[in-house]
Formats: sequence, C-alpha cells, structure tokens
Amino acid sequence: MNTKETLNKLKQDTTMIQHADIDSILALMFAEIGSTDAELRDSIIYSLFSEMIVYQPLTIQQLHWIREKALSHEGIFYKIGEQNTDSVFTRSFSVLLLPLVLERNNRECFLVEDEIQEMKQAILRYLNEEKDFRGYIPEKGWAHALAHISDAIESISEHRWTMLEASSILDRLKTILQSDDTVLTNQEEERILIAIMLMIIHQFIDKSRLEGWIQSLADFESTNDTAKDYVILHNTKTFLSALYFRLKKHPSLHTDTDLIENAFDQLKQRFYLS
Repeated sequence: MNTKETLNKLKQDTTMIQHADIDSILALMFAEIGSTDAELRDSIIYSLFSEMIVYQPLTIQQLHWIREKALSHEGIFYKIGEQNTDSVFTRSFSVLLLPLVLERNNRECFLVEDEIQEMKQAILRYLNEEKDFRGYIPEKGWAHALAHISDAIESISEHRWTMLEASSILDRLKTILQSDDTVLTNQEEERILIAIMLMIIHQFIDKSRLEGWIQSLADFESTNDTAKDYVILHNTKTFLSALYFRLKKHPSLHTDTDLIENAFDQLKQRFYLS
C-alpha cells in the first residue's frame, strides 16, 4: 500500500492505531502534512492527528514530539514568508496541531509553563511572519492560514494572553485585514472573531482598546489605487459587520455598537457608497 492507502486504512478503523508502530505513523503523517492532495492532507492526515492527539493513548514523549515538530522550521516556520507557493500547506496545517496538543494538555497537564509560553510566542511570531492568506486553492484545497492561526490564538486563550500580547494580535490582524493581498471570501472573519471575542470575554482586551481599534479600521489610508482600496474596503466592511452582530449578542460586554455604525457611515462618505 502507498502512504495514502496506509493512512486511510487507519482512519477508517482507528482501533488499528493501538497495534501500529505509532512513531513511524506519526513521522509518515508529518512528512505529508503539506501535501497538495487535499484528501490526504485534510481529510486523512489532519483527521488522524486529531484522533490520535486528543483520544488515543500516545505517550508523553510522542505528544512532545508532535509539539516540537509543529513549532519547528519543518512545521509552522517552513519557508516562512513565501507567498503563492505550496509551502503554505505545511505551515497552515502544522499550526492546526497546536490546539489539539493544548486540548490534550487540558486533561493531562503534561506541558510545563515554559512550554506553553514557547507555544504562545511561536504563534505570535507565525502570525507576524506568515504572508500567504489564500483560502481555498483550486485543485489543492484549503490553505486557510488566517483561519487556522485564529484557531491557535483561540486555544491559547485558555492559557492567558497578556494585554500587551492581545494588543499586538489586534495590530497584526488590522494589517492583514487591510492588505490588498488578503480577501475575506471564505468565512475567515468568523474564525478571527471567535479568537477576538474570547480575548474580550477573558479581559485581555479592554473596552477602550477595542473601540480605538474599531475606529482605526475605518481610518485606513488610501493606497491611491481604487481596485486595491476596494479590496481593503470589502475586508473592513465584512469584518465589521460580523463583529457588530457578535457584540450585539454579548450586551454584558458594554461595547458601544454605535461605534461600528459610525464607522460604516464614515466609510460610506469616503467611498461615496449609497
């Protein structure tokens, strides 16, 4: 059997995992985590990692191996900075392993505080250095790095961001949202908002910081290129619309949603929208 057939067989019957050479299987999966075969990468390998990390009796050493590989230059930092290349699949699917490791740690507490802090700092670095935010790529499937980073940010919220770290996340997300290289067309804003709302609820982001950030989204500088400005406008409106309804569902947060309405009015005036 080839790699895909071998791993798919394990996926179809997870009871076989207990009798397999786990170290070899993990190495095989990680070697193919950035495959351009969407079924192998997403439906088989990620599904198997999810099953094995969260539910299977992996050893502490094996869980640490997964964490270290994901954080390495073979994982989230593989060819970091490249755009429009297939290396994004390795980075994007490696970052998805971190929430799984943290979920297992919530039950078994095998990570020490320094290791959690290392994961936090790696996620922040990856957020800052990733440049490829394509969503669905024809014939190759989902890359979705922005959504996957957001999932990792959300998972770390259980282990506390500092207010300074949360503020830096907002700054970087603003830069991404207001880049004409990024187009929100695959529900990325919803995944981002899950992470942001958790940081608000856990009080890593205070009311004044959030409201100042919302206003800054509407104040973006023109690129002097109408086509590029309209990409940024689309992202800003899409994100603010989603944020508006999220905040409406959480009146206890006391965030003034009128500020978002004012931001929309400001955007309409700037871009002559009816």
